Amino acid sequence: MKLKAYFIAMACCAVLASCGKDDDGEGGGGTGTGTQVEDMTFTATIESVTDGPTIAWAADDAISVLDEAGNHKFTTTGSGATATFSGRADANAESFVALYPFQSGISLNGGKVSVSVSAEQTAVAGGFSGTNYAVAYAANDDAKTLNFKNVPAYLKITLSAADKVSSVTVAAKNGEQLAGEVDVTVADEITITEGSKASSTVTLVGDALDGTFYIQVLPQTLSGGYTLTMLNDEDLSYTQEVTSSVALSSSQAYDLGSFSGMEWVEAVNPNPTTVPSFNLIKASFEEADFNIVSEPGFEDYPLLALNDRTNWRIHTSALTTEAHEGSVAITVANPDPGVWFDLAMQAIALRANTDYVYSVWGKTGTPNVYTGVQSYSPNGGDENLRHEIHGPSTWPINADWSNQTLEFTSGPTVFYADVFCGIWGDEGAFFTVDDISLTPRGYDKKSMDATTASVLGTMSNTTFSTITDLGKAVMWKGLDGKLKVALSDVTIKGTHYDNAIAITDAEDVNGPISITNFVKEGGALTPIMVAGEGEISIVPNSVFTLNGKTYMHYFAKAADGADADTWTAASAGFLVSEDDGLTWTKGTGTWSGAGCFVEASVCEKDGMLYMVGAKAGRAVKGNVFANIYVARTSASGDFTDPTAWEYFDGLAWQSGDESVCNINTCCIAVGCTSEPAIVYNSKFDRFMMIYRSNTHGGLVFRDADAVDGFWSGEKIITDDDVIGGKSFAPSVLEVSADGELVMAAPQL
Repeated sequence: MKLKAYFIAMACCAVLASCGKDDDGEGGGGTGTGTQVEDMTFTATIESVTDGPTIAWAADDAISVLDEAGNHKFTTTGSGATATFSGRADANAESFVALYPFQSGISLNGGKVSVSVSAEQTAVAGGFSGTNYAVAYAANDDAKTLNFKNVPAYLKITLSAADKVSSVTVAAKNGEQLAGEVDVTVADEITITEGSKASSTVTLVGDALDGTFYIQVLPQTLSGGYTLTMLNDEDLSYTQEVTSSVALSSSQAYDLGSFSGMEWVEAVNPNPTTVPSFNLIKASFEEADFNIVSEPGFEDYPLLALNDRTNWRIHTSALTTEAHEGSVAITVANPDPGVWFDLAMQAIALRANTDYVYSVWGKTGTPNVYTGVQSYSPNGGDENLRHEIHGPSTWPINADWSNQTLEFTSGPTVFYADVFCGIWGDEGAFFTVDDISLTPRGYDKKSMDATTASVLGTMSNTTFSTITDLGKAVMWKGLDGKLKVALSDVTIKGTHYDNAIAITDAEDVNGPISITNFVKEGGALTPIMVAGEGEISIVPNSVFTLNGKTYMHYFAKAADGADADTWTAASAGFLVSEDDGLTWTKGTGTWSGAGCFVEASVCEKDGMLYMVGAKAGRAVKGNVFANIYVARTSASGDFTDPTAWEYFDGLAWQSGDESVCNINTCCIAVGCTSEPAIVYNSKFDRFMMIYRSNTHGGLVFRDADAVDGFWSGEKIITDDDVIGGKSFAPSVLEVSADGELVMAAPQL
């Protein structure tokens, strides 16, 4: 969009650019013919704003003075409407163009400078916040005078403290740009061209605003007028419509009016916006046989190439439609004598000193086939055990499908294993396998499968505080029965916040959900918790209510990584709210930022709290050592203290110190995991661990009859493309009597 050009009287045909000669901010160094960079002074005036704020020079102000020799930094020690600026420039230049404030990286090569007007401005009584951009031209004569012209226009408004106004928003009815970053070209006139972060609204914020205030805007003609909306500390609103054309000119103030004793109404946006990257998902489940192996029949993505979205590390195998059950199996043909080919391998969690039963369906054209479980110990050597079914003694050659089983006992220090299938090459050799199973011996409990998953809808926002960007969001049902949302890395009304709390009026998780207001103090959006020393943000993981209080598990991010899947944490812990999520205080203690419960979720069952946790960051595809950890404590004690918890070390519960959880002893589940959520599903009498898998590219779950029990392999709930993109772990809002889950799943 090309904005209207605003004329400022200048005789200069030179223009500013973001390329060309540029100095170091200290003076010249030009190389043009006849240049002579030397000490110079300019007398600079600043244009007054008609019926507007007082604009004057201040000591230490700096300007850019541009000539063909470069960009020169001039400063002043004076103040007032006129000041003397000193620096170094080309004494032989025919003319000069100047810009306030000083900007590096600009020159006289025919281009643009960048000007930014914020979409949200803090109220300053009798003045304005932000930078006042101004430009000037001077001929190289004895006068050496720069008459600066202001670029912005100004909106004037007068308010009374009795109305407790907390924000004033002006919105262009036809969408003209009032704020954002724009490019400005200076010649005989100023031409403004739309840049980035364009906004057709501008908002003034403060606390019980009293007096006259000014709002900077980009000079613009509002062809359809504007809408003026004010909010007060009680989240009430006042709206005024102006439908005629309004000209907002540089260095001029447009008077919005004087307001007092307005008729306030409930603040509801007549044009609700949609909260970006947020979905509500309903998933259904059915009873199924238990299996530690993920994708035991290779059926998750039968139309995709192997190795694309699977937990199997598949090498030379291919899908075949000649399956034992379902639509596909995997097979390999190896004609190379004496050469070993792997069909597939999959990392699994294995318990020490435990009896297991391994089962596989297969067919082969050679006796030289092997399948089974290769377990590993942190001590290595002879403690790494291979439990296998060997072709020569068990597999019938060139026969139909045959089921083979193997019972074995894991070693005393085992912590994970590979399920494997492979073949030695001979002429005509092949091996086809399907429906692989691994279960603890005697385990007779049923597991679960997902049957359907659908997107119920998104979340709307009926406030005037539009959310334009959103990171993680955690939803829960408050003590008042209404849904609330903890937001992190969120942009609201053009301003970025590390975190915030949004309130809805929805009680039914299956119905429409709309944000009706945000938690504020004195009319200003308040954070959940401010990051401390060594922290860059407080990030919510999960929220739940218990014993009349609200608890939030969080981690304090220490640093971002190279991509969205990597970061480090300073600590993790609980925040506690005694007023239903309005204000928060930190709990008794914290967990280590390098520990096992940086990302965590909590659920309650029979008076006990169970926590599932993971280390900082998201495990990427192929990281077989990524682990999930569990802890438990009484729901009646101070569970915000890490020493109140017992931690499962892979064999038993130990109290007091999360360090007992480590990959070499505690293996609950391994593979591509991130930000797990835990919930108990009473319909199936199973705990469910839900997270997004970078391997599968979607939301998955594992289930167990106890958090320290045997966890199933991964099973898919829904794919990224169904819900519109990658997601964080969901917040489970409801588990129905028939075992259905309603989840809020914000996208990455």
